Amino acid sequence: MPDVSHAAMQAAFDASLAVPRYPSRGHGPRWQYFVDNDIQTIFEEDDVLGAEELVPRWAHLMRNRGLGEGWDAIPEGTVILAHWEGTASLLHWSKKLQLVTEVPGSDGPPQWRRVRTEPSFILDPRRGFQTIRIRGLPPEMQAAQYAAEQRMSRLHATLDLKARRKADDEIQHIVRCMVRDGPDIVAGTLYLIRDRLPEICHDRTVSAVAPMISDAHHRHAMSRRELKKWRKDLSNTSIILRGLVENPPVTRGGGPGGIRALDLGPLSPVAPAMLPGDYVARAIATPAEIHAEIPAEDADALAGLV
Repeated sequence: MPDVSHAAMQAAFDASLAVPRYPSRGHGPRWQYFVDNDIQTIFEEDDVLGAEELVPRWAHLMRNRGLGEGWDAIPEGTVILAHWEGTASLLHWSKKLQLVTEVPGSDGPPQWRRVRTEPSFILDPRRGFQTIRIRGLPPEMQAAQYAAEQRMSRLHATLDLKARRKADDEIQHIVRCMVRDGPDIVAGTLYLIRDRLPEICHDRTVSAVAPMISDAHHRHAMSRRELKKWRKDLSNTSIILRGLVENPPVTRGGGPGGIRALDLGPLSPVAPAMLPGDYVARAIATPAEIHAEIPAEDADALAGLV
């Protein structure tokens, strides 16, 4: 890559800040959302940054985004002229959307302050995932937006609570089955559910921590989506414990160091009808039919080996 002076990069930055070198994602219908998302990503936990900090972060973002535009071909840690132009273009659009403001730098070039740490734009699924602004609105509209969000939050909280209460009987039944099938299993070994249990429960048995398992969905105030996954994890854990009852671990090899494995019992013979048609046909074919391209005398020799 050709060497470009820092002065040339700064000049390219200033030029793209005035007239953006890169359009914002082609000015698609969701471009405001993407600009907002990029700003939140590159600022991370910082509120004020200069170009020297922003450009490498934007370069890293583009390299890992996988847009198929050649950014990923640039080695990690390498900053080129196009990165300065791209960062300035992003700041241009962000300034227009009131996502950042320019502030005086302490020792020369200006810096950029992020206006807010929460998203200003979202994709609304109720409107075909159109981009809508939820922050930075005029006072009356912003107040209405806050009120709408509070109503929606209360609605979701109510629906989540009803879903948790409705799941009580099912979850208690699953936990009773777990206690029946694996009362002495250490809860910390149940990888599907251990993260929802307090650490103090990890070295205790299933029967000892059953109340904590039964109450986890209320204790964590699970949303409907979280509850759906939790019920599935509990059900799968119960199936695993039931499998240990039906096929208890046995020690093979005898003595210390023996291998513990599930006793699967005798294997049932596979009937030919269970095999794919081609395998069945080949199973009943003669060697001469299978090796049609082999001379007859060689096929006869193969037949003698069967």
